Amino acid sequence: MEKIITRFAPSPTGELHIGNLRTAIFSWAFSKRNRGKFILRLDDTDIKKCNSTYTKKILNTINMFNIRFDEKFSQRRRIRIYIKYARLLFLKKGAYFKNKALFFKVIKGKSIEIYDRIRKNIYINTYEIEDFIILRKNYIAIYNFSSVIDDNAKRISHIFRGEEHISNTSRQILIKEKLKMRDIEYIHLPLILEKEGKKVSKRKKMLTVKEIIKKGILRKSILNYIFNIGWRNKNKEVLSIKKFTSNFRLKLLNKSPSRYDIKKLLWYNRGYILKIPKKTIENYIKKQLNTNINLKKIRRFILERSKTLLDIEKTIFYFKEIKNSKRKPDIISGFLIKDIKEQIISRDITTSYINKLSKRFKKPKKYIYLKLNKYFFGKKEKVPNIIKFVNASIYIIKDVPLI
Repeated sequence: MEKIITRFAPSPTGELHIGNLRTAIFSWAFSKRNRGKFILRLDDTDIKKCNSTYTKKILNTINMFNIRFDEKFSQRRRIRIYIKYARLLFLKKGAYFKNKALFFKVIKGKSIEIYDRIRKNIYINTYEIEDFIILRKNYIAIYNFSSVIDDNAKRISHIFRGEEHISNTSRQILIKEKLKMRDIEYIHLPLILEKEGKKVSKRKKMLTVKEIIKKGILRKSILNYIFNIGWRNKNKEVLSIKKFTSNFRLKLLNKSPSRYDIKKLLWYNRGYILKIPKKTIENYIKKQLNTNINLKKIRRFILERSKTLLDIEKTIFYFKEIKNSKRKPDIISGFLIKDIKEQIISRDITTSYINKLSKRFKKPKKYIYLKLNKYFFGKKEKVPNIIKFVNASIYIIKDVPLI
């Protein structure tokens, strides 16, 4: 049986988005499950658009998810090889020059058959395909041409790519047949759509893997989310990349496009945040607030309202603001602080204490909440539960000076 060899071929013209990462992980998982080989190819022949900064970012993202390639190469170093095959095509009368660029000559009336492991047989008539450039006038090979040459040279057996590449696949098959190159099996993955229904693109910064991680999403959450995009085996938790590989099956891939669902991603993320060891979070709180007291209560309060790592940071910020006395208390918050400092409040407060403040200052309870929210959180609406916050930070409040 022929060895399974897959490849991931990003172009360093931008950062990887979640669709790119899915392609990389699926390609890698399929090769590893079948004891094959996984190759990373950098499609970097476009000197104007490609740069080394994006190359480094792509490699960092791949490494972040423990995807290990067996071989890596750059197309920029293979330009002479592409020119050699372009000359061969020209001599075979399969290509011609026009405006100093080399065009592939498409023979009309022919049916191209693409065998796709998800969609089965796809047929495209060459009447739908115009002659296309394979070599620019500066002798730089176009993607559809260089890709065919490299896939044949590296003996690629299976190609995973987005379904938007089906038109490219038809052109590549024409080149491959003209040069009498090896057959390849294709897996065209369903599109991942934005909320508005448009295809996810690397030019949409907010959907790049880097930006998603910057928002406080854990890698394990992203992995599980990707595993369930276009997958029939819905909502099955994957604990590691190793388990993902062992579960990988082509027959479970779906044809239908998926929408990028931030709510689903946050659902996974909250689940994994709650699995972070308690001691790890308490030690982090201790370091951030420089306190050893009431860590369990503070941890519970933080985790109760956190779906991302950024949520944890934002909530810790509220405690820091109180500890560092960043805000001047008004008469109502000052009264609460005084009661805590003088140990009139010796245990957790309840709504009855809010009622007490309401009667004392002859103000409605809503007004009392607004004033306390303004002091503790710096805002009036969309704030954490003030009673739970006070109870979690009661020992921090004891050290707050009354101004």
